[in-house]
Amino acid sequence: MRRLRMCVSVVLATVLAAGRALSQNASSGPVAIASGVQKALPSVLSVETVSGGAQDAWTRVGSGFLFGDRYAVTRKTVIDGADSIVIALTDGRRAVARLVACDPVTGTAVLEHGMTGVTPIPPQESPEPAEGAALAVLGNSIGVFPSVTLARFIGGRPDGLMEIEGMIPPGNSGSPVLDETGRLTAVIIGRVQDGAESQAVTGVALPASRVLRFLSSLALQRERTGWIGLSAVDLTGKESQTGVRVVALLPGGPADLAELSVGDTIVRFQNEPVRGAADLAKRVRCAAPDSRITFTVRNGGRETTRRVKVSAMPRRSQ
Repeated sequence: MRRLRMCVSVVLATVLAAGRALSQNASSGPVAIASGVQKALPSVLSVETVSGGAQDAWTRVGSGFLFGDRYAVTRKTVIDGADSIVIALTDGRRAVARLVACDPVTGTAVLEHGMTGVTPIPPQESPEPAEGAALAVLGNSIGVFPSVTLARFIGGRPDGLMEIEGMIPPGNSGSPVLDETGRLTAVIIGRVQDGAESQAVTGVALPASRVLRFLSSLALQRERTGWIGLSAVDLTGKESQTGVRVVALLPGGPADLAELSVGDTIVRFQNEPVRGAADLAKRVRCAAPDSRITFTVRNGGRETTRRVKVSAMPRRSQ
């Protein structure tokens, strides 16, 4: 931990020194830049992937940031084809992560991790910076983590992306781009070099508003997805093919509180026949949280009615 604190101190000292030079042509001062970086560092992560077998395994390194209490955000190109994904935080912790969602429009990938006590990046993006404004790119640069690259905002592109001027080393794909207050401004998606001999590198970034819009849609989808804490399977053998058999109930869940039991056969949902477990699951997911749905249940040759109050899809336990 002492070594980590020394590493972070060196990073901040480097930011201050570079910031003094950068601030000659930008409105942001070095102290403000260093303060924003310090606040954001706990939210930044390195993404490491491994693909292939023992004889031909290959690795890829990228960057990302924490969002919410259980998610990490990076670029789809970083985790494409990965057999395993590991994220590392600036406090030294590492965890295996799994892909849970990917936006085909923006190329944003969302990973789920099992760590607790994390510091997610604030979900409010900064306004588009003024031309020439100082920015900080945080992430994993050529295997150095955490790294901070100072840059300037060039402007918006016709395709809606942003261009920033600065050295953007390999490994920064998925890096958050921050303003001087530590607010998320953009996410690095690549870089463009002006010719093979040129040292000038232009970073291309996706505006934070587009990334956060996708992340917010995932949260809303979870809130709107119905759930009753019940598992069911299709009927087999000589039994009627209309209906499903209840095989598990979450104690204290909506179906349990409505007095459904393992072994019950659900034959109707809102007075319509249930035609298999997939059919029932789809109907429950489409039910609005806090609404009430009616099941017709058969047990021992007798049919009864159960009313279940739908809940929102819960987060999975750690």
